[in-house]
Amino acid sequence: MHCPVCMMETDDSHISYMYADMQFTFCSQQCKERFTANPNLYVNQAGKTAVKHYIKNITKLRTLELEEIIPDDIANAISQSLMTMMGINKVQVKGKKITITYNLLEATTEQIEEHIEQMGQSLSRNWIDRLKRAFIHYSEETELDNLEQGDGYSCHNPPK
Repeated sequence: MHCPVCMMETDDSHISYMYADMQFTFCSQQCKERFTANPNLYVNQAGKTAVKHYIKNITKLRTLELEEIIPDDIANAISQSLMTMMGINKVQVKGKKITITYNLLEATTEQIEEHIEQMGQSLSRNWIDRLKRAFIHYSEETELDNLEQGDGYSCHNPPK
């Protein structure tokens, strides 16, 4: 069996979820969260191929601001921990900024932020930074919903 989100091999002992009378297994809780938020991105529907079968990667580059400058050893720990998440391609932590490149079909900014917070780091509470993050959450959710409902094309992913 393979995780429908990242295609890693899984077995019956992994995290599972029933959808459309089918049992799916996932390599991680993160992949299960991605699947349950937009299952039609990963599962074929009547007459429609799942988006994940023909779009493998939607690369995003984001910069998140922390509340305070962190020492190099903590920056390295954050970077290494984020790289363990599915879909994370590159992480750079410098001063108060975390720059991250990831595949939106496997991870969202919201999941990345939760991971950072679980590590004991606080994202900027500045209202402008909070507003930027909320807009990113909304735009990612909208992009994924558009892909899930349509033919895989959106303003972010026009036909070629």
